[in-house]
Amino acid sequence: MAEATATGWLSPKTAVPISRRYVQPPLTTVVNFALAEMLKLRNSGPVRFCPTPPSRGPEPVTRPRLFGISGSRAIRAIWGMEETGIDYEHVPVTYGADSKGADYLTVNPNGRIPALIDGDLQLFESMAINLYLAKRYGGALYPSSAEDEARTWQWSVWGISEIEPLQMQIVIQKLFTPEDKRNPKVVEHATKNLQRPLKVLDTALEGRDWLVGSAFSVADLNVASVMHLMGEIRFDYSEHANVQRWTDACYARPALARALAKP
Repeated sequence: MAEATATGWLSPKTAVPISRRYVQPPLTTVVNFALAEMLKLRNSGPVRFCPTPPSRGPEPVTRPRLFGISGSRAIRAIWGMEETGIDYEHVPVTYGADSKGADYLTVNPNGRIPALIDGDLQLFESMAINLYLAKRYGGALYPSSAEDEARTWQWSVWGISEIEPLQMQIVIQKLFTPEDKRNPKVVEHATKNLQRPLKVLDTALEGRDWLVGSAFSVADLNVASVMHLMGEIRFDYSEHANVQRWTDACYARPALARALAKP
């Protein structure tokens, strides 16, 4: 079990320092920086734990460790962990210097967040982490048939390939570019091009509450977590009523509220 210290934390396998100093992230980590700026997260303080609901899957032998702050892409995996209801350790590594040190690189050689250690498994990429957590611990969060499993993978990949790149063009313009240097054509172009994938999503949700099956699942979790920034840039869903209804339901889940309360 990890032990908190004045300078960070210690583990039998690794010793990852938790530096709370702000470091300007490169452009490739703009998603993480965007979320952190918008949520105005503090860069200091102890790890906080929130009550979790009863487990819907098997309890792990040892507590999984999830690395990353909620003001980053790691919010996707923190939300996923909270949905499972299992006990876990949250290590609030940032996207700054503390995720680039040699020790953390043994956890995620990409120097990115999130990352997961669960027993002998070390895993990175938020979509992969959520798929694993849902299948291993999430019970009904993970589909029970091969067909629905394939649909879940489909939607998870779709979110990061069809929505996120266009979404980030708008985020960069609205949140990182000085007002006198913004290019309205970039926002206009990305907004126009987002209508196509949003229409696909809206059609898929016609007459149904959730993407796969009759209940909230990891498919909804993964797509909704990718689209979480859309609310921050006040994207207009008026042409996609089913998407608006679905996102409202996803973002009202208590597990997301608990995830957002994490450092």
